[in-house]
Amino acid sequence: YSRVRLEGVSELDYPEAPGIWWEQLDNPTRAGSEVVVYSGRRFRRHMIGRIAGFAERAGELELAGGQAVVQVLQGDMFFGGVKEKTLYANPIQLRVRALPQGVQAAHVGRYRVRHGFIPDRVNLGDVIELKVTVAGDGNIKAFPLPEVRLPPGLRGFTPKREVEMKEGAALIGGELTWTLPIQATVPGKHRLQGLEVRWFDPDKQTERRTIVGPFEFDVVGTLAPIDDSGLGETSQATVGGVRGPI
Repeated sequence: YSRVRLEGVSELDYPEAPGIWWEQLDNPTRAGSEVVVYSGRRFRRHMIGRIAGFAERAGELELAGGQAVVQVLQGDMFFGGVKEKTLYANPIQLRVRALPQGVQAAHVGRYRVRHGFIPDRVNLGDVIELKVTVAGDGNIKAFPLPEVRLPPGLRGFTPKREVEMKEGAALIGGELTWTLPIQATVPGKHRLQGLEVRWFDPDKQTERRTIVGPFEFDVVGTLAPIDDSGLGETSQATVGGVRGPI
């Protein structure tokens, strides 16, 4: 907050504290501002930097004050000049609560979970996608998802993990989309076991769970006959067209 106009930021040192991991979100070279009223007086509020801190241990922590070197406009734009000034932040005391046994720090957040559509009938050789989306406030980039164990007759490919962060929000967060391509290699009825996605809600201080699935579907088609004339050859599936995302 200031009563004068800041033109830019030349140096910015963030607070320091053992046991906290930092991620830089915004580090503007120019100090954007807005006019606010505080204690009956008008101030300019400048955003000179934005970071997210993730506590890695419980207990009492002290954030050492950060500092910034800013350019302050003296006088007006025509006859004044720019002067550098160093700003200091006061230290802050934090109390980090311990998590319940078995809960990882990456599980903490305010999330909701949804999943994509799995058809109940596919052709032999078709590729379908198991898609799980987790959205909300928290360290979404590090959010862990459970392993998927596929039954015989289903082949999994390398899963794709995409994260879209929220911009300009008060709390860090965004949306994680995890996609696993699965190909049916044997005809018949198949079943994907349900996946348990769990996280720890810091507001309710409870662990929450969502079950994705299970999914059952029929695979139609026939396997090509084995060629007995070839040595070391295995039977091949008659592969249909590969379908895109569900």
